[in-house]
Amino acid sequence: MKKFLSALGLFILGLGHQAAQAQALVHALDVDSSGYEWTALHSDLSQLYISTRPEGGQTTPPTGDIRLRVYPHGYPAGQLDPASHTFRYPGQARVMRMASAGYLYLAGGYNGTTILGGDTLLAQNPFALDPFLAAIDPNSGTVAWTWQRPAPQNNYIHQLRHVADSGQLIASGLGDDVSGWLAAFDAQTGQLLWEKLLPGVRTLSDAAYDPSHPGSLLITGTIDDNGFLNQHPTPVSPPATGYRSFLARYYPANDSALFLESLPYISFDFTPALTKVHKNGSDSYLWTAPFVNNSVSGMAQLQGRQWDGGRDTIAHDMYFLPLECRDCQGGNQYFDFMRYYKTPGFNPNLFNFDMENSPIGHLSMSQGMIGETLGALTAYEFFLAFESAGALAVQGIPSAGRLPDTSFLYANATPTARKWVLFSGGLLPLSVPEQQQLAFEVYPNPVTDGRCMLRLAADAALPLRWSLRDVQGRVLQSGTAEAGLTELSLDDWAAGLYLLQLDGPQGRGVKKLLLR
Repeated sequence: MKKFLSALGLFILGLGHQAAQAQALVHALDVDSSGYEWTALHSDLSQLYISTRPEGGQTTPPTGDIRLRVYPHGYPAGQLDPASHTFRYPGQARVMRMASAGYLYLAGGYNGTTILGGDTLLAQNPFALDPFLAAIDPNSGTVAWTWQRPAPQNNYIHQLRHVADSGQLIASGLGDDVSGWLAAFDAQTGQLLWEKLLPGVRTLSDAAYDPSHPGSLLITGTIDDNGFLNQHPTPVSPPATGYRSFLARYYPANDSALFLESLPYISFDFTPALTKVHKNGSDSYLWTAPFVNNSVSGMAQLQGRQWDGGRDTIAHDMYFLPLECRDCQGGNQYFDFMRYYKTPGFNPNLFNFDMENSPIGHLSMSQGMIGETLGALTAYEFFLAFESAGALAVQGIPSAGRLPDTSFLYANATPTARKWVLFSGGLLPLSVPEQQQLAFEVYPNPVTDGRCMLRLAADAALPLRWSLRDVQGRVLQSGTAEAGLTELSLDDWAAGLYLLQLDGPQGRGVKKLLLR
């Protein structure tokens, strides 16, 4: 595996005088060897995780050996450590989702026999997929624990979310060939805390706790027009298509459920997803689902929904990439999302990307993107994985001024020999090497409770002024630094990447600061 292209500096914003700057970067990285399918992509604030399996296989979806790649990444965005860690687990498994919180959690399905560390996953029915969940040390590849359950019919995990304030993992997926499945696990031990089988629901594709309604989960999936959810018949509005996307609220404590909405559906799959959940004192979330548009009959589309009634009104073919939980501690649970879409009547190979709360904002890509795209989004960068036909054209970042049209060439990838590639980008601060013209310390870093300490060098000349800046250089908060230690209260700012800048008679110093 190679790193093909170095970073391209696309524009520079001053952070004040000459010491620190911000730079937008995009990278075309990593052409994989042939014969692999990439199944899951996940990133936290320290590392990027990629799961792949050999192409081929007789099951649906296909299984095989798990190949896990772990890339420690840092700054600037996208500069992945070329000395990557690769771990292999032999067998017949497929990783469908990953999450991280100390451990890296792998979830999906297996058939036949799979070896995860000292644990053997042995399927009951070689023609069906059984669910598995594994906790892995991302630095050593050691498997801390696994959970599995051999089943006579298909029963596997499609989506996995980590909930930090309760230490739970929420899994959703297929319970058997005709039922949805929802379960909660202890993230430290793998103990199954509770589970719910939902007969009548064809699939349960996503579930997330809703802080606006304590104790409830928003759930989504597909259901028959004449299906039932906990004895409630599906609310049907024309046209009747046989299947429907549904959104509902479920309370595990008393096993009650309430339909919120349903949409006529084109075909049966796992597409419905929750893309945004905010704690803001009221219902506010986005739900996406394929549906029948009466004005464009037969088109499979995805439509963003907010409980306040907002929706996408343009007939886009829209897709939403997997989400990252920015801050799930203390009930401050919210998700950001990345969407990509096609506009009918335009180049069928042209994809538009919008990344909410990302300084990059918007990209257009064409030529090289084929089939499903995997994505991961953090506070300061994004990653896309897709099959390439050899070239990728990237256009415009309006929020960054203007990115000249750029083409990336992936060597050895052609339309007839497509290969999986990795593309990344972000807007990150750059400055004098770790910006230590004026030395100081700040701890803890990352900041987890909204407070940190700034320590000055013994010979620091006063007066000194500190300022907290975002990655675009804007001053968010400032104050005077005292000799020795100064406590900083940063409770007002959301989780993400910031700059802590110190100015005084001896010059300037800048450090990167992560708030969680």
